[in-house]
Amino acid sequence: MMARMSMIRAAAVVVLVGWIASCATPEERLAADRERCAKFGFSEGTDAFSSCLLHLSLDRSPRYRHQAHF
Repeated sequence: MMARMSMIRAAAVVVLVGWIASCATPEERLAADRERCAKFGFSEGTDAFSSCLLHLSLDRSPRYRHQAHF
């Protein structure tokens, strides 16, 4: 029983550390989104580029994740 609890705690710590390590600042997410939209072929400063950024942001939002944006 004790060994099982230790394994569960160890697994929880691993998951928590991985989750914290995957966090990015808003600035890092924006930079990555800008790069992604540019790779899609959108030019910065255009309505299409802004729309791309908006959709990437909404895709991360749990409230809008289940809805189609396109």
